[in-house]
Amino acid sequence: GKLIRMKSVWLIGLTLMMRTASMMGMSGYLSLYLKNQGWADAAADSTLSSFYIISTIFVIPLTALSDRIGSRKLILLLGFITNTVALGLLPLVDGGAVIGLILLAGMFMDGYMAINTTILMETKGIESRYTGAALGIIFTISNIGNVISPPVGNSFESIHPGLPFTFWAAIS
Repeated sequence: GKLIRMKSVWLIGLTLMMRTASMMGMSGYLSLYLKNQGWADAAADSTLSSFYIISTIFVIPLTALSDRIGSRKLILLLGFITNTVALGLLPLVDGGAVIGLILLAGMFMDGYMAINTTILMETKGIESRYTGAALGIIFTISNIGNVISPPVGNSFESIHPGLPFTFWAAIS
């Protein structure tokens, strides 16, 4: 009950929801979008794979950097900005620029998750014995966005094929 009443838990959970909702929607639609734009199946699928590869590569350096500079929020802000810009520009570019934007968006994905979790665990008022429950709350909140975002974003495809990315950039 104490955790449910904490504004910081809700804020962290809601920001995580928007972030993961944009990533979930994008990752479910990207390959299909690229294939419909004339990309070969392997190239479209590899572009999505590169998003996850770069994310895995950058998770430890980003979390270490947040410790070194003493600002987790700065890294999160950079993640928000790069994700928003990358997804917003995605429908406007082609070829290598698409891959570049996907790599830019992917750089912060897992690092964001790790830092977000750390911020929650360091939040004043969340005792160590409650961190598991607090994590459960924020990930439950985030899963609401993960369920809603893909079909809502995909519904914009009927207006314009690139519009789902604009939606996911906006919620990012």
